[in-house]
Amino acid sequence: MTKAEEVIIRFLVSQCRKCKGQGESPSHYIDAVTGQWEGVFQCPDCRELRELLKAWEPPK
Repeated sequence: MTKAEEVIIRFLVSQCRKCKGQGESPSHYIDAVTGQWEGVFQCPDCRELRELLKAWEPPK
């Protein structure tokens, strides 16, 4: 993952109006080894964010 991608991801996560990017977990990031989302989907109110993240495909 490039630095630019990481910045974009962190920005998107920070935009949740309900949890302000905090969710229920402090671990909002993509695991560098597995490429899996971590923490982002913990917040039950991040529906808009979830849609944005679903549309975003990590580069292979």
